[in-house]
Amino acid sequence: MNILFTITDLSAETGGVATVTAALAENLAARGHQVTIGTVDHGGTYLNPHDVRVARFPLDGSARLARSSRLREFLLHQVPAHDVVQIQGLWQSPGHQAAAICRKFKIPYVVAPHGMLDEKSLRMGSRHMKRLFWWLADGPMYRGAAAVQCLNAAEQRVSPWLAGLPVVHIANGIDDHTFADLPPPGAFRGRHLAAQPAARMVLFLSRIHPKKGLDRFLPLWPQVIGAVPEARLVIAGTGEAAHVQAIKDQIGRLGIGSSVQMVGQLNGPDKWQALRDADVFILPSHQEGFSMAITEAMAAGCPVVITRACQFDEVATSGAGIISPDDSMAAFADGVISLLKNPDRAMGQAGRSLVADRYLWSKVVDQFEALYQKLAPMADQP
Repeated sequence: MNILFTITDLSAETGGVATVTAALAENLAARGHQVTIGTVDHGGTYLNPHDVRVARFPLDGSARLARSSRLREFLLHQVPAHDVVQIQGLWQSPGHQAAAICRKFKIPYVVAPHGMLDEKSLRMGSRHMKRLFWWLADGPMYRGAAAVQCLNAAEQRVSPWLAGLPVVHIANGIDDHTFADLPPPGAFRGRHLAAQPAARMVLFLSRIHPKKGLDRFLPLWPQVIGAVPEARLVIAGTGEAAHVQAIKDQIGRLGIGSSVQMVGQLNGPDKWQALRDADVFILPSHQEGFSMAITEAMAAGCPVVITRACQFDEVATSGAGIISPDDSMAAFADGVISLLKNPDRAMGQAGRSLVADRYLWSKVVDQFEALYQKLAPMADQP
């Protein structure tokens, strides 16, 4: 089967959607499908999935809408030669272009909002501008889709603009080999906490972005330190320079620098070593679709504390962590303190079991293959 992906940005710095797109494309290619990704060149750390053709094209002007005439020409030639197209995200030009060309040539396409259509996400930035874009471009793109991929039932539940559309539920995945062969614990602590062997490590590993809620958790960190003096907060990730600097300034104002480390972007083995060494993973987000960071933490056997807005009900139902009310950072901090004081190995194992049952790429790709074959039944199988 010939499968074409479009995504605005395929660099590691943009976070989970780019990482997931690269991994899904690579896993489909490993099954013998011919996979191509068309994207815009924003710079950054390029992701290059194995056996996948990645075509990057220069921007025409501002990066905000990610317009690229060269990408549009590429799509005009490529779309008719593919059996199905997967459009990742919304609000920007690559998806609009791909959808219009698919409709022109009657090629079935799937769109995945990746959490960008839930009510809280719609309130971020300009809601009126998003309504205008929905009316002009994104609404037609979604209404013309053969399927809309929500990552779980929670994402569909909180995305009112998806009502009446052909929604399917397919989650993101974790690499099977990585899951089965995690690095031994100790390497990350050896680099970053060697002088504090008794440290209880709380890990925030995600984009440093206002929606992730780190700024609302930091004022509660003195409460955690008061209850667990050996607690240390490790912040891993990057983001826009202004917000990263705002977080650094907040740490300085709160006087918590001695118990907080910012270690920058972690990729590959460095990321998994951090997850293996963490005692608790936290994500105090205002909004998420399906967080790969939470999924990876559970895969590493790390108990998680998240907000209800992370839209990951399975954390509570499986016993893999604690979900706090969205607007109560006091309850969130209490959850962190509870897990630091009372380590629960069973909770970490519950997270591993959940990932093994539902979120390995081998199982996720089965679902994508079945969907694509349903949409393009005449396509050749690998």
